[in-house]
Amino acid sequence: MKKVIVTVTNDLVADNRMHKVCETLADNNYSVTLVGRKLPYSQPVHRKYKTHRFKLLFKKGPLFYAEYNIRLFLFLLLHRFDIYFAVDLDTILPNVMVAKMKNKPVVYDAHEYFPEVPEVVNRKKIKKIWEAIENFAVPKVDAVITVSQGIADIFNQKYNVEATVVRNVPKSYACKTQKSKKPLIIYQGSVNVHRGVEYLVQSMKYLPDEVILWIIGTGDIFDVVESLVEIENLESRVKLFGRVPFEELPKYTCQAWVGVSIEENVGESYRLALPNKLFDYIQAEIPVLVSDLPEMRKIVEHYQIGEILPNHQPHIIAESLKTLLFDLGKRKYIADHLAKAKRELHWENEQKILLKTLSRIRK
Repeated sequence: MKKVIVTVTNDLVADNRMHKVCETLADNNYSVTLVGRKLPYSQPVHRKYKTHRFKLLFKKGPLFYAEYNIRLFLFLLLHRFDIYFAVDLDTILPNVMVAKMKNKPVVYDAHEYFPEVPEVVNRKKIKKIWEAIENFAVPKVDAVITVSQGIADIFNQKYNVEATVVRNVPKSYACKTQKSKKPLIIYQGSVNVHRGVEYLVQSMKYLPDEVILWIIGTGDIFDVVESLVEIENLESRVKLFGRVPFEELPKYTCQAWVGVSIEENVGESYRLALPNKLFDYIQAEIPVLVSDLPEMRKIVEHYQIGEILPNHQPHIIAESLKTLLFDLGKRKYIADHLAKAKRELHWENEQKILLKTLSRIRK
């Protein structure tokens, strides 16, 4: 049985993609260890595969990355694994260095195009550091996996590697909760800068009072959004849930009438994003409102399952939401197409690509 080490910098609790990956590998005769970090508020994790979380002195910034990577390097050096699975650029260096020392293969799983994420793209010195890490490490890996064809094309063109797309789709499921009696909009995911969350909250002023909004998730601007809700006197219509374990997420998603994914066009990482929340909405069979970004546009236009937002002005967001909420003909048309999308876009199909990729790498 091959031993696989999978490394992330989060606390594992809400990382559904890596749970699906690790569970798939465990179900297919791999011995899996998932490594992350433990934060003061981290909940326990109980999985069918092994987990290990570092307790670190630093929580963010350069010192966090340095401490995490040193700890990870030592952990990898002192344990034996057959395949090294680095998730995103912030874990790739120790994996590449130790794997090459031990003559073992490395898989790089890029959930975003790291040098172009909003937190990095306009910080020239920081961006150069991440680009240097990428330029050093990516040519040395044995396989590249990523979440959208657009990001795969960047790796293909930049490094002449055949990056494989494994989309971040959910496991198939049937909804067990009833639709909300009131028109309900849902946003689920990170509450970070340039995700469009502030504009979504402001759009509520242009929607009928019966419409409610649920925001599920946390992030860097959670407090800002919370304050905005108060400033706009929307406390009775906008509810912020904070972090919800991914196992419980469907019971919220299935109640919604519309799901929203309106990232802004800031850097190639967001422009080429294919967020997991889009596929979560599809699996719950709810119409979607997405930004006019190429990868999301492809999905929505191909399956005819929602509206594409022309810009992020709050009144424009509201107009698109009104169509999805109250145009019964449109809702019926989308519902018919969502059934097909739901049958095709789920993890039971996507995991086959992952397993095929791992089977091809050298022993």
